[in-house]
Amino acid sequence: MKIAIIGAGNVGANAAALLIARKVAKKIALVDIAKNPTLGKALDLNHMAALLENDTKIKASDEYKIIKNANICVITAGLARKEGQSRADLLATNASIIKHASKQIAKYAPKSVIIVVSNPLDAMTFCAHSASGFERGKVFGMAGELDSARLRFEIAQHFGLKNSECKGQIYGEHGENMSAANLYAKGQKISQNLACELENLAKKGGAKIISLLGSSAYFAPAAGIVKICEALKAKNGKVLVCSALDESGYPCGRAVKFGKKIKILADICELKTAKEAIKKDCDLLKSKQILKQILKQDQK
Repeated sequence: MKIAIIGAGNVGANAAALLIARKVAKKIALVDIAKNPTLGKALDLNHMAALLENDTKIKASDEYKIIKNANICVITAGLARKEGQSRADLLATNASIIKHASKQIAKYAPKSVIIVVSNPLDAMTFCAHSASGFERGKVFGMAGELDSARLRFEIAQHFGLKNSECKGQIYGEHGENMSAANLYAKGQKISQNLACELENLAKKGGAKIISLLGSSAYFAPAAGIVKICEALKAKNGKVLVCSALDESGYPCGRAVKFGKKIKILADICELKTAKEAIKKDCDLLKSKQILKQILKQDQK
């Protein structure tokens, strides 16, 4: 398997390192406008592979031709969110970057699957889809698994449990209107009031990292990329939450089944009560309205 990563900054470089450590790809191509630092990172990563007795080969360039025939193309390029910024604040600059990258992917790796990581995530997934011309089942945004991981962490912290003993998913817009579902702690369903508190903590996870670190997160987003790449490689029917375009053409966090054929599922939640169903419908409607506003800005 060959995986191309467009953008060799913190997220892209850490994703490459994890792909090597977990032996996901035989070839990795790093593309970034900062040529020399990217060449340096590729050399370091090749040394890492040799140290781990791993045969993965890493190449780097500021030209897209090295991504030729990649199976998966990951786009991490663009501005990262800073303290005080919303994800939507990055729209104008990142949209042009994602559109250019997507067109190059269509040129050099037309059979690949695109994974978008740049913010605002859902809008950038839409941009990648429209610019590449790929079908909607070949363009996904990595955020749902990251947000869901943050939710499970908060559940574990609250109850003093292991991460593996906690369940929960985040769906909808990757932003203030994302919404949690199916929260369990050691097999016990979490009450709706507590679920709302934990959901709010998970929503603030990214901003908290920015306030402490001075930049957006990169270790966990890199792990989210690798999780999707592993599912694409295994084709074993694993279901992950990704930003994906629905039949109406708008992207949001939805369940995607990565089998021999990739299937975007109609819903990620098995809702038990009318109250939960009403909340879910309101959250999704709010997310769609926000995405429509963002996409209109991009078209101006």
